[in-house]
Amino acid sequence: MRALACAILRACGVKPERNLYAAQSQARIEIRPKQPRVRGNRVSKSQLSHSNRYHIGIVDDHGERIVQVTDLCERLGVDALIRLHLPEYTSFQALQRKYIHFNLETTLNQVGKHYAILPIIRSGYRTNDETEILPVVDPRRHRVGKCDRVIQRVPIDQVSSEFFEHSLPSIQTAKQLATALIERYAPLFPQLTQDELLLRGCAVTRILLE
Repeated sequence: MRALACAILRACGVKPERNLYAAQSQARIEIRPKQPRVRGNRVSKSQLSHSNRYHIGIVDDHGERIVQVTDLCERLGVDALIRLHLPEYTSFQALQRKYIHFNLETTLNQVGKHYAILPIIRSGYRTNDETEILPVVDPRRHRVGKCDRVIQRVPIDQVSSEFFEHSLPSIQTAKQLATALIERYAPLFPQLTQDELLLRGCAVTRILLE
């Protein structure tokens, strides 16, 4: 398994150093998913837990607070949210008709649903005891689009070049995708190494921007 993981890392050009993120003072919500297992396949058969789907931190003209995701979606007139780190959101704004979004392993995004794409002002993460610290987003800045395609559990080194054409400028190759996934998800799964994360593969969501 280690040899296979190292091969994927080498193919993507990712160094085996792990990014460390400093803890930040944020609202805590307890979640205790099952410990994931990594198997000797190109894409692991076990599945990681998804981030909290019911609550999210926001900052707006009324300050910073925790709200229900359903309430925020109703306020924005969408079915669900797609969150981008602030530098990614800044480059995302230059995209016109389509946007390809990548998640680790799987996604809850669905074809036919409308999504608000908005910036993360402060990142969320998980502690070693699986406590999730919620991210904080800014709903005053968002764009809306409709999902027309979802593909689950794609090996990183097998992502089609057609998807990179409408991805963020910083994600135009498998190597850049691997780096982005590690940066996004290492704080959420501190118990996993870089190669264990990449063995999960990725989910691809295509959004038609309005």
